[in-house]
Amino acid sequence: MKRLVLLLVCFAEAMLFVGAQTPLSLEAYKDSVWAYNQNIRIASKTVEAAKAVAKEIRTGYLPNIDASASYNYNFNPQVLSLGSIKEELYATTWRAGAEVNQPIYTGGRLSGAYNSAKIQEEIARLEEDLTVDNITYSAEIAYWNTSAASAYMDLTLQYLGILQRLYKTVQTRFEDGLISKTDLLKVETNLKQAEYQFSKAEQNYTNSCVILNVLMGQSPETPIVLSDSIQSPAPFLSMQTIEEVLERRPDYQIKVREIDLQKEQGNVDRSEFLPKAAIGASADYGTPVINLTGDPLWSPIVYAKVSVPVFYWGKSKHSRDKNKALTVIKELSLSLTQDEVRKDFQTAVNNMAESSRQIEIADANMKVAGESLDLHTFSYDEGRISILDLESAQIAWLQAYISLIGSLLDHKLAIAAYRKASSE
Repeated sequence: MKRLVLLLVCFAEAMLFVGAQTPLSLEAYKDSVWAYNQNIRIASKTVEAAKAVAKEIRTGYLPNIDASASYNYNFNPQVLSLGSIKEELYATTWRAGAEVNQPIYTGGRLSGAYNSAKIQEEIARLEEDLTVDNITYSAEIAYWNTSAASAYMDLTLQYLGILQRLYKTVQTRFEDGLISKTDLLKVETNLKQAEYQFSKAEQNYTNSCVILNVLMGQSPETPIVLSDSIQSPAPFLSMQTIEEVLERRPDYQIKVREIDLQKEQGNVDRSEFLPKAAIGASADYGTPVINLTGDPLWSPIVYAKVSVPVFYWGKSKHSRDKNKALTVIKELSLSLTQDEVRKDFQTAVNNMAESSRQIEIADANMKVAGESLDLHTFSYDEGRISILDLESAQIAWLQAYISLIGSLLDHKLAIAAYRKASSE
Protein backbone atom coordinates (compact mmCIF):
# COMPACT_ATOMS: atom_id res chain seq x y z
CA MET A 1 0.00 0.00 0.00
CA LYS A 2 2.89 2.39 0.71
CA ARG A 3 4.19 1.75 -2.81
CA LEU A 4 0.75 2.51 -4.25
CA VAL A 5 0.47 5.75 -2.30
CA LEU A 6 3.95 6.74 -3.47
CA LEU A 7 2.98 6.05 -7.08
CA LEU A 8 -0.16 8.14 -6.78
CA VAL A 9 1.73 11.03 -5.15
CA CYS A 10 4.45 10.98 -7.81
CA PHE A 11 1.86 10.91 -10.56
CA ALA A 12 -0.06 13.80 -9.05
CA GLU A 13 3.13 15.88 -8.74
CA ALA A 14 4.01 15.09 -12.35
CA MET A 15 0.56 16.19 -13.49
CA LEU A 16 0.89 19.47 -11.57
CA PHE A 17 4.29 20.12 -13.17
CA VAL A 18 3.10 19.23 -16.64
CA GLY A 19 -0.04 21.27 -16.15
CA ALA A 20 2.11 24.38 -15.94
CA GLN A 21 3.28 23.82 -19.51
CA THR A 22 1.61 25.37 -22.55
CA PRO A 23 -0.75 22.85 -24.18
CA LEU A 24 0.46 21.66 -27.58
CA SER A 25 -2.12 21.22 -30.34
CA LEU A 26 -1.68 18.86 -33.27
CA GLU A 27 -1.37 21.72 -35.76
CA ALA A 28 1.19 23.56 -33.62
CA TYR A 29 3.14 20.35 -33.23
CA LYS A 30 3.20 19.75 -36.99
CA ASP A 31 4.41 23.32 -37.52
CA SER A 32 7.29 22.68 -35.11
CA VAL A 33 8.19 19.42 -36.84
CA TRP A 34 8.15 21.07 -40.29
CA ALA A 35 10.39 23.88 -39.06
CA TYR A 36 12.94 21.50 -37.53
CA ASN A 37 12.99 18.44 -39.79
CA GLN A 38 16.27 18.05 -41.66
CA ASN A 39 14.74 15.99 -44.46
CA ILE A 40 12.42 18.86 -45.33
CA ARG A 41 15.36 21.25 -45.29
CA ILE A 42 17.33 18.94 -47.58
CA ALA A 43 14.38 18.72 -49.97
CA SER A 44 14.07 22.51 -50.00
CA LYS A 45 17.76 22.93 -50.81
CA THR A 46 17.43 20.30 -53.54
CA VAL A 47 14.75 22.46 -55.16
CA GLU A 48 17.09 25.46 -55.02
CA ALA A 49 19.88 23.43 -56.62
CA ALA A 50 17.60 22.17 -59.41
CA LYS A 51 16.43 25.72 -60.09
CA ALA A 52 20.04 26.90 -60.31
CA VAL A 53 20.87 24.09 -62.76
CA ALA A 54 18.08 25.25 -65.10
CA LYS A 55 19.39 28.81 -64.97
CA GLU A 56 22.90 27.56 -65.60
CA ILE A 57 21.87 25.62 -68.71
CA ARG A 58 19.88 28.57 -70.03
CA THR A 59 23.08 30.61 -70.27
CA GLY A 60 24.08 28.27 -73.11
CA TYR A 61 21.73 30.23 -75.41
CA LEU A 62 23.77 33.39 -74.86
CA PRO A 63 27.06 34.38 -76.52
CA ASN A 64 30.25 33.22 -74.85
CA ILE A 65 33.03 35.77 -74.42
CA ASP A 66 36.56 34.60 -73.75
CA ALA A 67 39.64 36.74 -73.18
CA SER A 68 43.21 35.48 -73.54
CA ALA A 69 46.74 36.78 -73.34
CA SER A 70 50.20 35.32 -73.84
CA TYR A 71 53.80 36.41 -73.47
CA ASN A 72 56.93 34.63 -74.67
CA TYR A 73 60.62 35.37 -74.31
CA ASN A 74 63.09 33.32 -76.34
CA PHE A 75 66.52 33.14 -74.73
CA ASN A 76 67.94 31.94 -78.06
CA PRO A 77 66.43 34.28 -80.68
CA GLN A 78 66.01 32.71 -84.07
CA VAL A 79 67.55 34.09 -87.24
CA LEU A 80 65.33 34.34 -90.32
CA SER A 81 67.24 33.77 -93.57
CA LEU A 82 65.80 35.34 -96.70
CA GLY A 83 68.37 34.55 -99.35
CA SER A 84 71.36 36.71 -98.66
CA ILE A 85 69.44 38.69 -96.05
CA LYS A 86 69.44 37.46 -92.52
CA GLU A 87 67.22 38.99 -89.86
CA GLU A 88 67.31 38.14 -86.18
CA LEU A 89 63.80 37.78 -84.77
CA TYR A 90 62.79 39.63 -81.67
CA ALA A 91 63.14 37.52 -78.54
CA THR A 92 59.84 38.85 -77.15
CA THR A 93 56.38 38.07 -78.54
CA TRP A 94 53.05 38.81 -76.92
CA ARG A 95 49.36 38.80 -77.80
CA ALA A 96 46.07 39.79 -76.13
CA GLY A 97 42.65 39.18 -77.54
CA ALA A 98 38.99 38.28 -77.10
CA GLU A 99 36.57 35.92 -78.82
CA VAL A 100 32.76 35.91 -79.01
CA ASN A 101 30.99 32.66 -79.90
CA GLN A 102 27.24 32.37 -80.47
CA PRO A 103 25.64 28.93 -80.92
CA ILE A 104 23.02 29.04 -83.69
CA TYR A 105 21.80 25.47 -83.70
CA THR A 106 22.93 22.60 -81.46
CA GLY A 107 20.67 19.89 -82.82
CA GLY A 108 18.27 20.35 -79.90
CA ARG A 109 20.88 19.63 -77.23
CA LEU A 110 20.46 22.95 -75.44
CA SER A 111 16.67 22.97 -75.55
CA GLY A 112 16.54 19.32 -74.45
CA ALA A 113 18.94 19.94 -71.59
CA TYR A 114 17.03 23.04 -70.47
CA ASN A 115 13.66 21.28 -70.63
CA SER A 116 15.14 18.36 -68.68
CA ALA A 117 16.41 20.74 -66.01
CA LYS A 118 12.98 22.38 -65.67
CA ILE A 119 11.35 18.96 -65.33
CA GLN A 120 13.92 17.99 -62.71
CA GLU A 121 13.05 21.19 -60.88
CA GLU A 122 9.39 20.14 -60.89
CA ILE A 123 10.37 16.68 -59.66
CA ALA A 124 12.40 18.24 -56.86
CA ARG A 125 9.37 20.29 -55.79
CA LEU A 126 7.19 17.18 -55.88
CA GLU A 127 9.75 15.27 -53.83
CA GLU A 128 9.67 18.11 -51.33
CA ASP A 129 5.87 17.76 -51.15
CA LEU A 130 6.26 13.99 -50.72
CA THR A 131 8.76 14.52 -47.92
CA VAL A 132 6.38 16.92 -46.17
CA ASP A 133 3.53 14.40 -46.51
CA ASN A 134 5.63 11.60 -45.00
CA ILE A 135 6.92 13.76 -42.15
CA THR A 136 3.42 15.06 -41.44
CA TYR A 137 2.11 11.50 -41.25
CA SER A 138 4.92 10.51 -38.87
CA ALA A 139 4.18 13.56 -36.72
CA GLU A 140 0.47 12.74 -36.50
CA ILE A 141 1.24 9.11 -35.64
CA ALA A 142 3.61 10.21 -32.87
CA TYR A 143 1.10 12.75 -31.53
CA TRP A 144 -1.85 10.35 -31.38
CA ASN A 145 0.27 7.51 -29.95
CA THR A 146 1.32 9.84 -27.15
CA SER A 147 -2.28 10.86 -26.57
CA ALA A 148 -3.33 7.21 -26.43
CA ALA A 149 -0.44 6.41 -24.06
CA SER A 150 -1.61 9.23 -21.80
CA ALA A 151 -5.19 7.91 -21.86
CA TYR A 152 -3.99 4.40 -21.06
CA MET A 153 -1.90 5.72 -18.17
CA ASP A 154 -4.98 7.51 -16.81
CA LEU A 155 -6.92 4.26 -17.17
CA THR A 156 -4.36 2.23 -15.20
CA LEU A 157 -4.34 4.91 -12.51
CA GLN A 158 -8.13 4.80 -12.34
CA TYR A 159 -8.01 1.02 -12.14
CA LEU A 160 -5.51 1.32 -9.30
CA GLY A 161 -7.96 3.53 -7.43
CA ILE A 162 -10.75 0.97 -7.88
CA LEU A 163 -8.59 -1.84 -6.51
CA GLN A 164 -7.35 0.35 -3.66
CA ARG A 165 -10.90 0.99 -2.50
CA LEU A 166 -11.71 -2.71 -2.84
CA TYR A 167 -8.61 -3.64 -0.86
CA LYS A 168 -9.71 -1.42 2.04
CA THR A 169 -13.15 -3.05 2.03
CA VAL A 170 -11.74 -6.58 1.90
CA GLN A 171 -9.15 -5.79 4.58
CA THR A 172 -11.88 -4.52 6.93
CA ARG A 173 -13.98 -7.65 6.36
CA PHE A 174 -10.96 -9.88 6.96
CA GLU A 175 -10.17 -8.11 10.22
CA ASP A 176 -13.81 -8.57 11.24
CA GLY A 177 -13.52 -12.28 10.47
CA LEU A 178 -16.14 -12.18 7.74
CA ILE A 179 -13.92 -13.54 4.94
CA SER A 180 -10.86 -15.72 4.64
CA LYS A 181 -7.38 -14.46 3.91
CA THR A 182 -7.66 -15.98 0.42
CA ASP A 183 -9.86 -13.12 -0.77
CA LEU A 184 -7.49 -10.57 0.75
CA LEU A 185 -4.47 -12.12 -0.94
CA LYS A 186 -6.31 -12.29 -4.25
CA VAL A 187 -7.13 -8.58 -4.17
CA GLU A 188 -3.60 -7.75 -3.07
CA THR A 189 -2.23 -9.76 -6.01
CA ASN A 190 -4.49 -7.87 -8.41
CA LEU A 191 -3.35 -4.62 -6.84
CA LYS A 192 0.31 -5.45 -7.41
CA GLN A 193 -0.45 -6.41 -11.00
CA ALA A 194 -2.26 -3.08 -11.47
CA GLU A 195 0.80 -1.26 -10.09
CA TYR A 196 2.91 -3.09 -12.66
CA GLN A 197 0.50 -2.13 -15.44
CA PHE A 198 0.66 1.50 -14.34
CA SER A 199 4.47 1.38 -14.38
CA LYS A 200 4.46 -0.05 -17.92
CA ALA A 201 1.91 2.54 -19.03
CA GLU A 202 4.03 5.32 -17.54
CA GLN A 203 7.10 3.93 -19.33
CA ASN A 204 5.24 3.79 -22.64
CA TYR A 205 4.00 7.36 -22.21
CA THR A 206 7.50 8.61 -21.35
CA ASN A 207 8.96 6.93 -24.43
CA SER A 208 6.19 8.38 -26.59
CA CYS A 209 7.02 11.85 -25.29
CA VAL A 210 10.69 11.28 -26.15
CA ILE A 211 9.74 10.52 -29.76
CA LEU A 212 7.43 13.52 -29.84
CA ASN A 213 10.16 15.85 -28.57
CA VAL A 214 12.90 14.54 -30.83
CA LEU A 215 10.75 14.95 -33.95
CA MET A 216 10.39 18.66 -33.26
CA GLY A 217 13.97 19.20 -32.11
CA GLN A 218 13.27 19.53 -28.38
CA SER A 219 15.18 17.92 -25.54
CA PRO A 220 13.82 14.38 -24.99
CA GLU A 221 13.05 15.17 -21.33
CA THR A 222 10.92 18.24 -22.10
CA PRO A 223 7.48 17.90 -20.42
CA ILE A 224 4.56 17.94 -22.83
CA VAL A 225 0.85 18.65 -22.47
CA LEU A 226 -1.32 17.75 -25.46
CA SER A 227 -4.36 19.92 -26.04
CA ASP A 228 -5.88 17.50 -28.57
CA SER A 229 -6.86 14.04 -27.36
CA ILE A 230 -7.92 10.87 -29.14
CA GLN A 231 -11.42 11.61 -27.82
CA SER A 232 -11.60 14.99 -29.57
CA PRO A 233 -14.07 15.20 -32.50
CA ALA A 234 -12.71 14.21 -35.87
CA PRO A 235 -12.17 17.08 -38.35
CA PHE A 236 -14.33 17.36 -41.42
CA LEU A 237 -12.70 15.66 -44.39
CA SER A 238 -13.95 16.17 -47.91
CA MET A 239 -14.09 12.85 -49.74
CA GLN A 240 -12.18 12.89 -53.00
CA THR A 241 -12.30 10.80 -56.15
CA ILE A 242 -9.36 8.68 -57.19
CA GLU A 243 -8.76 11.00 -60.15
CA GLU A 244 -8.43 13.97 -57.79
CA VAL A 245 -6.09 11.96 -55.59
CA LEU A 246 -3.86 11.03 -58.53
CA GLU A 247 -3.58 14.70 -59.40
CA ARG A 248 -2.53 15.51 -55.83
CA ARG A 249 -0.25 12.60 -55.00
CA PRO A 250 3.40 13.70 -55.37
CA ASP A 251 4.73 10.17 -55.90
CA TYR A 252 2.36 9.62 -58.84
CA GLN A 253 3.10 13.01 -60.37
CA ILE A 254 6.83 12.32 -60.05
CA LYS A 255 6.37 9.23 -62.22
CA VAL A 256 4.49 11.32 -64.79
CA ARG A 257 7.32 13.86 -64.91
CA GLU A 258 9.91 11.08 -65.20
CA ILE A 259 8.33 9.99 -68.48
CA ASP A 260 8.62 13.55 -69.79
CA LEU A 261 12.19 13.67 -68.53
CA GLN A 262 13.09 10.49 -70.39
CA LYS A 263 11.65 11.87 -73.62
CA GLU A 264 13.73 15.02 -73.25
CA GLN A 265 16.80 12.87 -72.60
CA GLY A 266 16.04 11.15 -75.91
CA ASN A 267 16.10 14.55 -77.61
CA VAL A 268 19.47 15.31 -76.05
CA ASP A 269 20.88 11.99 -77.26
CA ARG A 270 19.47 12.53 -80.75
CA SER A 271 21.15 15.95 -80.99
CA GLU A 272 24.51 14.18 -81.26
CA PHE A 273 23.54 13.04 -84.76
CA LEU A 274 22.10 16.34 -86.03
CA PRO A 275 23.91 19.31 -87.66
CA LYS A 276 25.30 22.06 -85.48
CA ALA A 277 26.10 25.65 -86.35
CA ALA A 278 27.74 28.59 -84.62
CA ILE A 279 29.08 32.03 -85.50
CA GLY A 280 31.70 34.11 -83.81
CA ALA A 281 34.31 36.81 -83.97
CA SER A 282 37.71 37.31 -82.44
CA ALA A 283 40.26 40.09 -82.29
CA ASP A 284 43.90 39.82 -81.27
CA TYR A 285 46.40 42.59 -80.66
CA GLY A 286 50.08 41.81 -80.38
CA THR A 287 53.28 40.97 -82.11
CA PRO A 288 53.21 38.45 -84.94
CA VAL A 289 54.65 34.97 -84.45
CA ILE A 290 57.54 35.83 -86.79
CA ASN A 291 58.43 39.05 -85.05
CA LEU A 292 60.75 41.05 -87.26
CA THR A 293 59.87 44.59 -86.26
CA GLY A 294 58.54 44.26 -82.75
CA ASP A 295 55.48 46.31 -83.72
CA PRO A 296 52.08 44.99 -82.53
CA LEU A 297 49.28 44.39 -85.04
CA TRP A 298 45.50 43.97 -84.96
CA SER A 299 44.11 40.62 -86.20
CA PRO A 300 40.28 40.74 -86.38
CA ILE A 301 38.47 37.56 -87.53
CA VAL A 302 34.83 36.61 -88.09
CA TYR A 303 33.82 33.01 -88.68
CA ALA A 304 30.93 30.58 -89.14
CA LYS A 305 31.08 26.90 -88.22
CA VAL A 306 28.86 24.07 -89.45
CA SER A 307 29.24 20.47 -88.35
CA VAL A 308 27.25 17.64 -89.98
CA PRO A 309 27.52 14.10 -88.55
CA VAL A 310 27.85 11.57 -91.38
CA PHE A 311 28.48 8.02 -90.23
CA TYR A 312 28.49 6.50 -86.72
CA TRP A 313 28.10 2.76 -87.38
CA GLY A 314 24.40 2.65 -86.40
CA LYS A 315 24.93 4.40 -83.07
CA SER A 316 21.89 6.64 -83.60
CA LYS A 317 19.60 3.58 -84.04
CA HIS A 318 20.89 1.97 -80.87
CA SER A 319 20.39 5.24 -79.03
CA ARG A 320 16.76 5.44 -80.20
CA ASP A 321 16.11 1.83 -79.19
CA LYS A 322 17.60 2.51 -75.75
CA ASN A 323 15.41 5.55 -75.14
CA LYS A 324 12.27 3.76 -76.35
CA ALA A 325 12.92 0.93 -73.90
CA LEU A 326 13.59 3.35 -71.04
CA THR A 327 10.38 5.24 -71.83
CA VAL A 328 8.37 2.00 -71.67
CA ILE A 329 9.98 1.23 -68.30
CA LYS A 330 8.92 4.64 -66.97
CA GLU A 331 5.37 4.10 -68.24
CA LEU A 332 5.15 0.70 -66.54
CA SER A 333 6.48 2.24 -63.34
CA LEU A 334 3.75 4.87 -63.57
CA SER A 335 1.13 2.13 -63.88
CA LEU A 336 2.51 0.37 -60.80
CA THR A 337 2.42 3.59 -58.80
CA GLN A 338 -1.16 4.21 -59.91
CA ASP A 339 -2.16 0.79 -58.55
CA GLU A 340 -0.39 1.55 -55.26
CA VAL A 341 -2.17 4.88 -54.95
CA ARG A 342 -5.55 3.26 -55.60
CA LYS A 343 -4.85 0.59 -53.01
CA ASP A 344 -3.63 3.06 -50.37
CA PHE A 345 -6.55 5.40 -50.90
CA GLN A 346 -9.28 2.77 -50.84
CA THR A 347 -7.73 1.07 -47.81
CA ALA A 348 -7.61 4.40 -46.00
CA VAL A 349 -11.26 5.11 -46.83
CA ASN A 350 -12.33 1.67 -45.59
CA ASN A 351 -10.28 1.91 -42.39
CA MET A 352 -11.66 5.34 -41.60
CA ALA A 353 -15.26 4.14 -42.00
CA GLU A 354 -14.76 0.92 -40.04
CA SER A 355 -12.84 2.57 -37.22
CA SER A 356 -15.66 5.09 -36.81
CA ARG A 357 -18.15 2.25 -36.49
CA GLN A 358 -15.88 0.43 -34.04
CA ILE A 359 -15.84 3.51 -31.80
CA GLU A 360 -19.62 3.34 -31.53
CA ILE A 361 -19.46 -0.35 -30.61
CA ALA A 362 -16.65 0.14 -28.08
CA ASP A 363 -18.38 3.15 -26.53
CA ALA A 364 -21.63 1.21 -26.09
CA ASN A 365 -19.71 -1.71 -24.61
CA MET A 366 -17.91 0.66 -22.25
CA LYS A 367 -21.19 2.05 -20.95
CA VAL A 368 -22.54 -1.44 -20.31
CA ALA A 369 -19.31 -2.50 -18.61
CA GLY A 370 -19.30 0.62 -16.44
CA GLU A 371 -22.90 0.06 -15.35
CA SER A 372 -22.12 -3.58 -14.66
CA LEU A 373 -19.12 -2.63 -12.54
CA ASP A 374 -21.19 -0.19 -10.48
CA LEU A 375 -23.84 -2.84 -9.84
CA HIS A 376 -21.31 -5.55 -8.96
CA THR A 377 -19.43 -3.19 -6.65
CA PHE A 378 -22.66 -2.26 -4.85
CA SER A 379 -23.70 -5.92 -4.61
CA TYR A 380 -20.32 -6.93 -3.22
CA ASP A 381 -20.42 -4.14 -0.64
CA GLU A 382 -23.84 -5.51 0.37
CA GLY A 383 -22.44 -9.04 0.58
CA ARG A 384 -24.64 -10.42 -2.20
CA ILE A 385 -21.91 -11.65 -4.58
CA SER A 386 -18.46 -13.18 -4.26
CA ILE A 387 -15.11 -11.54 -4.87
CA LEU A 388 -14.75 -13.58 -8.07
CA ASP A 389 -17.91 -12.04 -9.53
CA LEU A 390 -16.65 -8.54 -8.74
CA GLU A 391 -13.23 -9.35 -10.20
CA SER A 392 -14.86 -10.50 -13.44
CA ALA A 393 -16.80 -7.24 -13.68
CA GLN A 394 -13.62 -5.23 -13.06
CA ILE A 395 -11.69 -7.10 -15.73
CA ALA A 396 -14.57 -6.69 -18.19
CA TRP A 397 -14.65 -2.96 -17.49
CA LEU A 398 -10.87 -2.70 -17.93
CA GLN A 399 -10.95 -4.58 -21.24
CA ALA A 400 -13.87 -2.47 -22.48
CA TYR A 401 -11.97 0.71 -21.61
CA ILE A 402 -8.84 -0.56 -23.36
CA SER A 403 -10.90 -1.42 -26.44
CA LEU A 404 -12.39 2.08 -26.45
CA ILE A 405 -8.94 3.67 -26.27
CA GLY A 406 -7.75 1.36 -29.05
CA SER A 407 -10.70 2.21 -31.30
CA LEU A 408 -10.24 5.95 -30.72
CA LEU A 409 -6.55 5.66 -31.58
CA ASP A 410 -7.29 3.54 -34.66
CA HIS A 411 -9.70 6.19 -35.92
CA LYS A 412 -7.17 9.00 -35.48
CA LEU A 413 -4.53 6.93 -37.25
CA ALA A 414 -7.00 6.09 -40.02
CA ILE A 415 -7.67 9.81 -40.53
CA ALA A 416 -3.91 10.47 -40.69
CA ALA A 417 -3.54 7.64 -43.22
CA TYR A 418 -6.38 9.09 -45.32
CA ARG A 419 -4.74 12.51 -45.34
CA LYS A 420 -1.49 10.95 -46.46
CA ALA A 421 -3.17 8.74 -49.08
CA SER A 422 -5.04 11.71 -50.54
CA SER A 423 -2.11 14.14 -49.99
CA GLU A 424 -4.50 16.52 -48.28
